[in-house]
Amino acid sequence: MKVQTELFSSIASRILHQTAMSFSGHQEVNSLLLMFYEFF
Repeated sequence: MKVQTELFSSIASRILHQTAMSFSGHQEVNSLLLMFYEFF
């Protein structure tokens, strides 16, 4: 189960990173993502 959770987290962070790159022009999205990464 732990490996499955880590795999899911890896995939989720990749998707988030892709989203961040496509919205890199928007400051609000960047700060939200920074808050999200700091939270975890």
